[in-house]
Amino acid sequence: TGAVLVTAGTFIVVYNADIILPAIGAFGGRFGRILPAVKMAVAYPLQSRFRTGLTIAMIGLIMFVLSMQAALNTNFSNAISGDDARGGFDARVDINGNNRSSDFIAELKAGNEDPSAPTKVETNAIVAVGEARYAQWFEVDIEDPAWALQPAADQKEDDRFKHRPLQGVDAGFIAAQAIPLQFRAAAYATDADVWAALARDPSLAIVPALLTCDFADCGGEGEDLLTLPSSTTKKGFAPFILKVRNRSTNTTVDVTVIGQTKESADAFWPGIIVQKQFLESTFPSAKGQEFFLRLKDGTDSRRFAKDVESVLVQASADSLDAAIEKNEAFNRTFLEMFQGFLALGLLVGIAALGVISLRAVVERRQQIGMLRAIGYKRSMVQLSFMLEAGFIALSGIILGLGLGLSFAANLFTSGEFGETAKGTSFTIPWAQVGLVTAFAFVAAMVMTYLPARAASHVAVAEALRYE
Repeated sequence: TGAVLVTAGTFIVVYNADIILPAIGAFGGRFGRILPAVKMAVAYPLQSRFRTGLTIAMIGLIMFVLSMQAALNTNFSNAISGDDARGGFDARVDINGNNRSSDFIAELKAGNEDPSAPTKVETNAIVAVGEARYAQWFEVDIEDPAWALQPAADQKEDDRFKHRPLQGVDAGFIAAQAIPLQFRAAAYATDADVWAALARDPSLAIVPALLTCDFADCGGEGEDLLTLPSSTTKKGFAPFILKVRNRSTNTTVDVTVIGQTKESADAFWPGIIVQKQFLESTFPSAKGQEFFLRLKDGTDSRRFAKDVESVLVQASADSLDAAIEKNEAFNRTFLEMFQGFLALGLLVGIAALGVISLRAVVERRQQIGMLRAIGYKRSMVQLSFMLEAGFIALSGIILGLGLGLSFAANLFTSGEFGETAKGTSFTIPWAQVGLVTAFAFVAAMVMTYLPARAASHVAVAEALRYE
């Protein structure tokens, strides 16, 4: 798509750029003595449309990819790692499974009273506390619904059960959470209705976004992890049952799925969410325990997490914002490396512009001599060559940026990415766009400076030596 758009855009630019000349003449007074150089800078590239078009297309295509990738990466990062990713919480405390906490706030206060504690925790900064208990994926068997639909002759016991972690949340968690849902069962009008039903009924469950996907595009999911078709959950889907079995005790219990979280929640809640009561009764030996804290506005969640760690020796704590930034930093490093390779490609395209300028000096020696003979100063000759390169470079840069950003905006808001981008406004990464644009244009001017300087030193006598 990018190649087609840039090619079509290049044709439009190359075969319609001559309309700029009358506009330049109309504003000629503003250019003063450099008007002839400006006119020539636009007119000469149009005499070699094929060569000019190839250069514009080369620069434009790389700018298209760079701007589109930067825009999509920025907007996906905003969609997946924004406020929704924190689910209404600011900090997370992971408790040692061998020394679980029965009263988190009381233990914090007791830790504050310990004279050996290096610091104190401002417990008054805690607005809400939610507990989540965990049964890891290797502890949980879930019957694959597709297995039960197969003919009895084709059913293999080894394929019957897959795995997914379970997360049992308490009433405090449900009351404090702001985890968005991308799909709800037909009987529930709002997200709040789904969470309220989960709080009342321990047989209900909410599944993560990564539980469902199109089987043609389920990269990264292991064969032992339960994955359902994306058609299983959709707007107003029918509640369905999952058979959950404790691998140790072979106890099997049914849960009814009534909602599915957005992808933004997968970072901190990747398991099937059930009531804490359900998890404790079905998986009594599960040791995983975390507390999610909502803090007062203005509280430094990073500092607060460090204070909690210093008071509770059996716990590790981190800020959700810090965790998101760390995850984003890893992804950003890879993407920036890829963008760096693209920038090298852009530099090669701009180097081609310098080669064209150098060749033009050789081809136009008679023309340059004639210009000098009719009164062009050396500075005007040099300016003319610089403006030519600037015209070609800016045409490619603006063409690539405009098409890349508009394509990214249309793609992001088209619904092709499902619920990931839903409700997220498109943002242009101005800082990255500005940096790439400045780099491309400055590099073009640097590559053209030496050929332009050489052109300005062509002697007038060159016009008489042409054969």
